[in-house]
Amino acid sequence: MKKYLLLLISAAFLLAACGPDSRITVRVIPSSTPLVWEELPDHVQEFLQNETYEEALQWMAAIGWRYEEVDGLPSGRINASPAVSLAQRRGECFETAAIFSLLAMKRGDTPYLLHISQGESIYHDIQIYQDRESGTWGFVDYPDYTPAQYSSEFEVIENYLESIRARITVNLPVEWKLIDWRVFSDRGIDWITTSGILDIYPSYAEKSGTYVYE
Repeated sequence: MKKYLLLLISAAFLLAACGPDSRITVRVIPSSTPLVWEELPDHVQEFLQNETYEEALQWMAAIGWRYEEVDGLPSGRINASPAVSLAQRRGECFETAAIFSLLAMKRGDTPYLLHISQGESIYHDIQIYQDRESGTWGFVDYPDYTPAQYSSEFEVIENYLESIRARITVNLPVEWKLIDWRVFSDRGIDWITTSGILDIYPSYAEKSGTYVYE
């Protein structure tokens, strides 16, 4: 089955491609202010006591996590941050991606938000991460978890999009954007503890592209 990624040019410097027709560019993200973990709210501290993603998923099941809108607003419309979402013990794809990215940062892994869209029908966010020790990549798409086993973020994206093939229209391309969580802090948005309009967050993409099913 022939599959390919068409990667869009989005910034500063050109890297090696993953295929003869692919080009990858990376926008440099400046370092953000380090987190002071001890200053996070108690209910966030409770979640961060989980040492692994598996433990965190089991913890969420045990507390009766609800996969639903926070405060009645659509997922991603407000920054229903880890603190807000954990306090209400509910959240949809954007909120759960944020929560697991916070855990990834605490663990020392490198977290990203993967935003995918297809026409007007599908908008979805998951958390992908690079393991601090092995350098391999995995992802969390609540309540599903795939351990770090992929060699690159592009391999994660391709395998994830193939895994949801049955849930989408395969004759339409899927647009994807990969966003470094640090960009929110660099733009003055405290995504960890506060609320703020994030309608434009896909424009912060570090890497982006189109996936075509064949």
